Amino acid sequence: MSRIPIEQVVQSYLIANNGKTLKKLNKKLNFIEEEHNIPGGRIDILCEEKNWFNTKTIAIELKAQNYSTSYAIGQLTKYLNYADQVYFLAPKVKKQIYEQLKKPYQQNKLKLIEYKIKPQKGFLFKEMSPRQLKDERQIPWMDELLKKEERIHKIKKGLNLKDKNSIRAAMEIIYYLEDYAKNKGKRIGTKKNIQKDIALLGTKVLSNYDNNTGIKIISKALEIYAKI
Repeated sequence: MSRIPIEQVVQSYLIANNGKTLKKLNKKLNFIEEEHNIPGGRIDILCEEKNWFNTKTIAIELKAQNYSTSYAIGQLTKYLNYADQVYFLAPKVKKQIYEQLKKPYQQNKLKLIEYKIKPQKGFLFKEMSPRQLKDERQIPWMDELLKKEERIHKIKKGLNLKDKNSIRAAMEIIYYLEDYAKNKGKRIGTKKNIQKDIALLGTKVLSNYDNNTGIKIISKALEIYAKI
């Protein structure tokens, strides 16, 4: 199995719980669809922003650390012609993105947002201004994200799920496991805690499975996680 791309980890985080985490970007955002197909492309996350006077379509494009600037600009140009507003999310927004798309940025049709991972708080998002876009900046937190990505991959591989929900299941399990462990200050997956862990996770994850299947998946995931 191939490793899970970092942008897919962030995408899963944003749309978890029917898109509630999207509120970190904009409190008015409502999730519509992920991997939304348009002519000549596919939008990572499609949302809408509802106001009392209108409704705007929002396209979200996610990138990992190493991305092609020219390719990203081409994608964003297509999405700007489709949606009312585009959010571009990356660990580091390159200055050339702004320079090539200055007009839509100035028209408030494009938002440039950087994300980072912070212990016990998940992902943090910050809208960037042009003066903050310095390409020589380093990303020290990327190592932690890569470690999280590897843990997700190990659970996904260990679960050996064959259906399309396998990546989402592994991601959701990891997020809840690690958030719960940090909040409670304990090691997840021990025999002492496993029944509580199953009960907690059973109410929050794996909504695409029936209850018995979900419990089995969670139990197996806890066993794998305890050995990572």
